Amino acid sequence: MDNINVIVTLACTLMGAYMGYMTYKTSYKKDIQADTVQQTKIEVQLSYISQGIIDIQTKLNNQDKFNNDILVRVAKVEESTKSAHHRIDEIVQ
Repeated sequence: MDNINVIVTLACTLMGAYMGYMTYKTSYKKDIQADTVQQTKIEVQLSYISQGIIDIQTKLNNQDKFNNDILVRVAKVEESTKSAHHRIDEIVQ
């Protein structure tokens, strides 16, 4: 009878250890999958942010070019106005 109790105890212990290992293994796989999904989401978001920054830089460069073009045009208009005022002053005198 003592041998049967020892055998049953050992069998239960081994079954418990096996079930614990299988639970750990399943849980570990699920954790890896969850981490992979989370990491993929982060990478996609970073990609969108990176593309947004590139778009903003492109628009900023275009705006700078536009501003420089306007500055050149304003300088020409000022020069033309200065010249016109000089001619008007000569006519008035």
